[in-house]
Amino acid sequence: MKYDYLSKSTSGARKLSLEESVELILELAEENPATIVIDALDECDPTRRHELFESLDEIVQRSTNVVKVFISSRNDGDIVCRLANSPNIYIDSTLNGEDMRRFISLEVTKAIHLKRILGGQVSYSLEKRIVDTLSQGAQGMYVYVDSLFLFLKRTYMMTGFVG
Repeated sequence: MKYDYLSKSTSGARKLSLEESVELILELAEENPATIVIDALDECDPTRRHELFESLDEIVQRSTNVVKVFISSRNDGDIVCRLANSPNIYIDSTLNGEDMRRFISLEVTKAIHLKRILGGQVSYSLEKRIVDTLSQGAQGMYVYVDSLFLFLKRTYMMTGFVG
């Protein structure tokens, strides 16, 4: 198996080339159907995204088995254009706004209860303002809110108090 050869061919770890990656995925897909998941494609280098698309096309076309590709991304022009003829499910931040607000509210309430925000001394109006501000800033991105709460937790752990 090519994977065995590549993994033992050097004494230290190395990055596979794009061509080696394509061949390895094709070899692995010979045994079983495969699903390739790419999260936040819009964060990849825009000048090199075409290489990824070409490689994915090659994998899907050459595979002897079913290969499904799932991509999450913001609607950058080149990505939208490239995926125009592929099945798409569009998720808009306005569609998950209520779920996001509920998540933020639960996390803020928990942080207050655990005394991670102002030692737990937070009025209802301030709690509502925190939830409103985070909901507006999140723009539908859970990772934004999750990162803020992780920061809050780490700050509390380092200082013992967040003010």
